[in-house]
Amino acid sequence: MSAALLVIGTVIFIVIGRQTISNVDQLRPVVQKIITDNTGMQIRLGELKGKWPRLVPIIDVDKIDYLRRDAYHIGFDIQFNYKRIMNKVKLIDRQIVYNSQVCNDIFDMYYTRYKLHREIYNHIKVKSVELMIADILLHSNDIYNYCSRLDNIDFLELTDTIIENIRYTKESSPEIAKSKRLIQNIDNRQFYKCIYKNNTEDKQHAKDFIEDNYSDRHTDDFNIVELTFNLCNGEKNPLDKVAFYNHKQPNQLCSHKDLLVQQLLPSQCEETLVLIYDIGK
Repeated sequence: MSAALLVIGTVIFIVIGRQTISNVDQLRPVVQKIITDNTGMQIRLGELKGKWPRLVPIIDVDKIDYLRRDAYHIGFDIQFNYKRIMNKVKLIDRQIVYNSQVCNDIFDMYYTRYKLHREIYNHIKVKSVELMIADILLHSNDIYNYCSRLDNIDFLELTDTIIENIRYTKESSPEIAKSKRLIQNIDNRQFYKCIYKNNTEDKQHAKDFIEDNYSDRHTDDFNIVELTFNLCNGEKNPLDKVAFYNHKQPNQLCSHKDLLVQQLLPSQCEETLVLIYDIGK
């Protein structure tokens, strides 16, 4: 039982992604159904909370590759010297370590990643489309029954084409009509409107904003999104998890206190952003 729940939880973490894991509670009904169907036990869950402290390598070529590739294609000025980092890496006692002279380059890599996630991957319009696609899938679930496909070969059919399948389906129902209308709205760039944006960990402030400014509306007309951004090490400096060797004594590890790290570094390495979208159901 515990092993099954661990597998299900891991899949959920991977599917919804690092930046939206804090909103996992929105998936509570779906998670309850998946667990019930797979265990044969009636499950009722309380509030779901998620964090993603690991499951992401500290430094790897894939990270460097997508940072360079995405920055290039969107015209984003890349801020770290990846060649210098890769040319000054070695193995000591089966551990990957970096020359102490590239500590600032590595920090710049993490900061570039933060800026891409903060300003590009989680742009308010991007999150708006993500929410609309989620609603498209929810409205069409009665026909496509996505949960039943998660544990069999039909799962492979759940690709991007599902949106086009919904667009052209001959099925007729009020819920499918809502899905088609949302697809048309995306085509016409009529996205959910972001009406609130604030750097805070207090979601109650967002709820109070809705009550004060939209008292005549139902709470289901709004979606509160909480995003957490950091430098891959929670609230701490990312360099704390990177091993370095002394550039003057290449076979000896270097203490972090001996690194010549640039002094103009942020004292806070993690932030939470709360958004409210008017979804007007």
